[in-house]
Formats: sequence, C-alpha cells, structure tokens
Amino acid sequence: MQYQTSACSHLPGLVPNPKPNPPSEDICDIIRSFLHKFDTTDLPPVEDVVLEDLCIKEAECRGYDLGVLRPSLTVGLNIAASAYRHLTDNNVKIYIAFYTMILTYLDDTYPDDPDVLIGVPNFTKYFMSTEKQPSKTLNDLAILLTETPQFFGPIAADFIIHSTLRFITGLILETRSKYEPRHKNDKYAMFLREISGDSDAYAMFIFPADLPYHVYIQTLPLLRDVVSFMNDIPSFYKEECEGENHNLISLLAEARGDPKSKALRYVVEKCMEAHETTLLILSPHKKAHEIYKEFVKGYLAFHLGAMRYRLGELNL
Repeated sequence: MQYQTSACSHLPGLVPNPKPNPPSEDICDIIRSFLHKFDTTDLPPVEDVVLEDLCIKEAECRGYDLGVLRPSLTVGLNIAASAYRHLTDNNVKIYIAFYTMILTYLDDTYPDDPDVLIGVPNFTKYFMSTEKQPSKTLNDLAILLTETPQFFGPIAADFIIHSTLRFITGLILETRSKYEPRHKNDKYAMFLREISGDSDAYAMFIFPADLPYHVYIQTLPLLRDVVSFMNDIPSFYKEECEGENHNLISLLAEARGDPKSKALRYVVEKCMEAHETTLLILSPHKKAHEIYKEFVKGYLAFHLGAMRYRLGELNL
C-alpha cells in the first residue's frame, strides 16, 4: 500500500512540505522504460460492472458505509477486476475488493481521522481478544479477516492475516517516523516497506485455493518484491508530483546519499530480477506459471488504468 502525506503541518515543530517540483525527465524516463519492459498491449480493463454490482449489494448487506468508503471501494474493484481477474470465484474477488477498500481507507485517513487514529494502534489487541473494535471500519476489517479461511487455503490464510497485522504496525511506524529523526539505514527503509506494503497478502491472493501451496510457496520472497516494487515504481510519479517524500525510493535515496533517480533505477533492477526469477521457478508448473503471468499483466493494467496514479501524464 502507498501512503498519503499527513495533514499535520500545523503541529509545533513540523515544517510543511514545500511546493513540489515536477518530476525530473530522468525519473519520467526510468518509469517509462520500466513499463516498456512488459507487454502492455491488450491489457484487461480495470472495471467490471458485474463485480461492482455484486460488491455494492454485498456491502449494503454488511452495513458498510459506502458514503465514506466508496472511493476506496473503487480502488478495490479496480485491482480485483484487473490483477485478479483470472480467479474464477467471484466471492474471492469480492473479498479482495473489500479487503483493499478498507486498507486503502486506513492508508488514506490515518492519522487524520479521529476514529481511525484511536483504533489503529489497538487493532491487534482487540483482534487477538476478539473484542469489538472501537471504530466501525476497523471492526469491519476484523470481521473480514475472520472469514479469510473460507476463501483461501490454511497456509495462504495464515499469511494473509499475519500480513494484515504487520500492515497495521507498518502504518503506525510509517506515520510516526515522519516526525522522528531519520536514520541513514537503507535496510530499515526496505524493512519498513516490506511490512507496510502488505505484499504477502497480495501475493497469496494470486493463486486459487485449489492450487497446492507447495507449487508456489518458494517464490514468496520474490513475490513480495514484485508486489511491492511494481507498485512503488509506477506510483513514484504521482508521489513526486505531490511532494511526497516518505516512500521507499525517497528514503533509500536519503539513506544512501544518492539522487532519487539512482534509487529508482535500483528498485527497477530489483523488481525485474524478482520477476524473472519467479518466472524461472514457476516454469515447471504450467498452471502456476500462467496464473502469475496473468497477474503481472493485470497488476500493470491496474496502475496504468487507475486515475490515482496519473500515468496518463507520461504519454506512454
């Protein structure tokens, strides 16, 4: 997941972000070059009216506050319809859409929403004790997590739940570290991205429950990088446009004393290495290999088609 700049510049001791400069042409070229490494012809759509109708009806049955969550549901629908279109079970797609909806909402509103601000730091405590969460949205997330084993195998379900709890911790650390002294530690920047990116969950979503986990589990460390970096690279354009400096590429550049373009190239190299090695490992398993390729194509479509990433401005 990607984070928005917190609207807390009025607090004592905090300096508001300066007016952002447009991304350098070098950065734009690196992002264009990365996207051109993949076949972007005949990409799947990011909209699915049938899935949208199913999600809205189910959301109303569950009592979700679509007046608040509708923009985040659009993100969930976009990723479920594109990156996970190869899944045949609509109930799994609905789960992914709702899961993404809630996490996107938390990502965008923490710590500015008072209910979310109170609830997030105590989410794991209440979840472990099965107590009701103090925020309706967080309670909706807790209920959704209890349903995870219905849609995924036991190993995959465990990874999804663990990844979500790590995401909550990462959300707290990511936000607090904006107002703490920076440490020149590139490994910590990578670690923080790993837990805040929720990549284990989105990797587990790729493969259907009837596919034995041993077929793909050895790719998980690589899939983490693919899921995270294939988000970090396209979204970096938007973040540079908006003056957002608390992201992996900016933190790596700061920790290493490098220009952002060099850090961006490094992330591109790591992403392509993880992608190519994943293809190699899965190559003996035709079904898993094809599923992964479908995911990558859909994941690219999600970033190219979703308005929030502004990639249409790059004239791809």
